[in-house]
Amino acid sequence: MLCPRQPRYHGRTLTYWLQQSFAAAGNETQRIEEAQSAIRAIGAKKALPTLLSLVKAKDDPVSLWLIERTQKYRKRFLSWRTSEQYSLGDMEKTEWHSAIDFQWYGERGFEALGTNAAPAAEELGKLLDQGDRLHLLIISRCLEAVGKPAEPVVCQALTNQSAAVRQWAIGQAASVTDDVGVYLARIKPRLQDSSSAVRITTVEAIGYQTSAPELAVPLLLDALKDEPVSAHAASALANFGTNALVAVPPLTNLVESKNESAASAALRTLILIAPQRSLPLFTNFFAHEKPGITDTLRALAGVMPDEALPIILHRLQSPDPGTQSAAFGLLRHYPAMPQVDSAMQAIALDSSSELAPAAKDYLTDEYETNHPDAFLFPDEPSYAGKRLGEWLVMRTESGDQMTDAATNAIIQMGTNAFTALFNSLLNYG
Repeated sequence: MLCPRQPRYHGRTLTYWLQQSFAAAGNETQRIEEAQSAIRAIGAKKALPTLLSLVKAKDDPVSLWLIERTQKYRKRFLSWRTSEQYSLGDMEKTEWHSAIDFQWYGERGFEALGTNAAPAAEELGKLLDQGDRLHLLIISRCLEAVGKPAEPVVCQALTNQSAAVRQWAIGQAASVTDDVGVYLARIKPRLQDSSSAVRITTVEAIGYQTSAPELAVPLLLDALKDEPVSAHAASALANFGTNALVAVPPLTNLVESKNESAASAALRTLILIAPQRSLPLFTNFFAHEKPGITDTLRALAGVMPDEALPIILHRLQSPDPGTQSAAFGLLRHYPAMPQVDSAMQAIALDSSSELAPAAKDYLTDEYETNHPDAFLFPDEPSYAGKRLGEWLVMRTESGDQMTDAATNAIIQMGTNAFTALFNSLLNYG
């Protein structure tokens, strides 16, 4: 890779600039931009042959042996070196790179060239079903960098022999297809794919096409019949809101299914798209303590908080810590009201409850919101016309400590300040 025939810019090889782009950390934007500018200056015509060679790189037995030996040498050498004699930059020159390193260098080149790398798209497509998952990731990222010009390659990958490639192509096809109808037509055959993972990916992709409910919803209705993907199809229908009301009957049937994940997903979607019609189903679901009750209750709290509140409060009394914690997580998102405050105060006063500190935080936040100028001190003492709470919030510019004036004021308050602070700790932890 370091031969003189390799294209250069400012006297440095393409590989040098690729290494710089790869090695620069995320915050070294100047070095990354410098490397990418150099790669673009070299140009696609000169750079692509080298980039393809890098992406195709494979390890051979000799290379693997050399990598192992040089790594051992580097570690031993680093333990001997002194900062005055050597630098890490010098040591990098002794490293023998693996094929993965070279493949990532190539990916950086395609990222820099973007759509200008279109002439290499077909060759990259031929590599998609070769190598392991990491190599597939690198090749797919190269094609993603090419963008729209890679559309034919991406469409061809939808029928690739590798399920992993087909999954990647389903998502990537969305970014290279301008028309949602064309996109759905392209991925529709994958609903019949032999791999359930591919079918699930397809269903999830269809669920994102909310701008075309008339095309997407019928596809998801058919997917409800496919047991391995039915839960994903039910969840995807929720994205379409009232445009998915046609799905109410099959979703209602699915709630009674023995497939617990599908039943839970169907009920959550019904709560979101037809809340009133879902209440009897939810009541039955809750009465039988079916799996997924917390997720369905969260959905109910989102659209019908008043109906969900009594159930949440009831579950807060459960002897099961997990059920209690889940109910508390839902309750703390409710606005301040007597029922909520009463429940939170009961938890805060229960020293044996693991939720007590969180309940105290909730009550503290609520008080501070409703009393922005007050502090949680009963019989709050004052000095020089300012209350104790007002002195406590007076900080230096760094915020690490109180101002000298505030410190002096608290000293002057003496035992009155101590008593208020001590009572606050007792009441609010």
